[in-house]
Amino acid sequence: MLYRFTHPDVDREVALVALAGEGDELRQIGVARCIVEDSQHAAEFALAVADDWQSRGVGSRLMCELMRAARVAGIRHLRGDVLSTNRRMLALMRTLGFDIVSVPGDALVRRVVKNLESTQVIKDFVHAT
Repeated sequence: MLYRFTHPDVDREVALVALAGEGDELRQIGVARCIVEDSQHAAEFALAVADDWQSRGVGSRLMCELMRAARVAGIRHLRGDVLSTNRRMLALMRTLGFDIVSVPGDALVRRVVKNLESTQVIKDFVHAT
């Protein structure tokens, strides 16, 4: 599993890591990745940010860069599942233009979906963070 996380399949995955610190003191503070699903144009994403770095723009920046990299890779749609109690993540997804829908049969999860082909540009948001 460690190998898989540290060596993404470049034909099917986009993986980004946020680091903080200097020199030998760098530490990972966030990660965003997406994996292409059966359709070559849709991918499921995941985002994680260290607790002490949350609400500091790390997640926003990682998601914006992930969306850009996914577009370049030819991915047209991103989707992810978010716990319905994770209000900050759901707020971020709304800000980034994701649609949020209920998952049939699971009241604890919301599915977030973004069409990357839309002309909506989030450049101003990225520069504000």
